[in-house]
Amino acid sequence: AGLQLAVATSKKLKFAEMILDHHGLCDVFDSRIGPDEVSNPKPHPECMHKSAEALGVGLDEMFLIGDTEFDVGAAKAAGVRCLAVTTGYDSREELEALEPEIVVDSLFEVVEYALAKLE
Repeated sequence: AGLQLAVATSKKLKFAEMILDHHGLCDVFDSRIGPDEVSNPKPHPECMHKSAEALGVGLDEMFLIGDTEFDVGAAKAAGVRCLAVTTGYDSREELEALEPEIVVDSLFEVVEYALAKLE
C-alpha cells in the first residue's frame, strides 16, 4: 500500500532480525530499532521518536501496532495512535484496559483497520 514500516522491539535487534529474516520479512521494514539503539526502553517514547526520524515522518502520521502494555505505553507517551493486537502476552482485557485506539485479534485486522483509516 506504499506505507513505510518500522520495527521497534525490546528483543535484541540481532535476534529480531534473525526472526524477520527467517520469515523473509527483514527487507520489508524501512527501520529496525532494538533496545541497544535507544537509551530508554519502552514504555519510554524514545523508540517512537527514533522510528519517526528514521522514516522521515511526524508522530501524528504513525500507528504503533503492539501486543503488550509496554507498546501501548510507548505509543501514548509519544502521542502516537496505537492499535493493539492480542497475539502477545497480554490478554484482550488487559489491552482494552489500557485504552488503545482499537484491540483486534489478528494482524490481518490491524492492516484492514489501518488502511481504512488512511483512506
